Amino acid sequence: MKAKDYLFLLSILFAFSCSQRQSSEPIIIDETNQVESIEQSIVIDSVWSGHPVEFSLYTHKDKQYVAYFNADRQMVVGQRKLDDDSFELNVFEPTSRETANGTSTVLEWDSHNFLTLGVDKDGHIHLSGNVHNNPLTYFRSTAPNNISSFEQIFEMV
Repeated sequence: MKAKDYLFLLSILFAFSCSQRQSSEPIIIDETNQVESIEQSIVIDSVWSGHPVEFSLYTHKDKQYVAYFNADRQMVVGQRKLDDDSFELNVFEPTSRETANGTSTVLEWDSHNFLTLGVDKDGHIHLSGNVHNNPLTYFRSTAPNNISSFEQIFEMV
């Protein structure tokens, strides 16, 4: 991860946080006391803060993607070009474990869950998460770099 991506991730984490950072103190990013500061902060959305859940930030070529659970605990994927100041968001339709072969796009009461995403060489976006003690919850875009074209994949073999 490049330092620029690391700082952007920190910026997103601060924006997601319930309590905003009030100090203008620099951030120490490692034990060598190298000091960096946040260059840009982009507020993306509000999130539910009942318990911690890891989100995902991924930069691929000239695009940046984020995956998280919003304030309604629904799975969301966002996308932006690196020179844009806002994210396009795709909120997944809520599914429950009873109706979606044991998978769910809604965060329940389990802070062990997380979301992770990546982009393959053809530009298809892969998203997985919310799988603690449950079957694989996995989505893949049907069109390259298109966050509104996700389809759920139930089997990997």
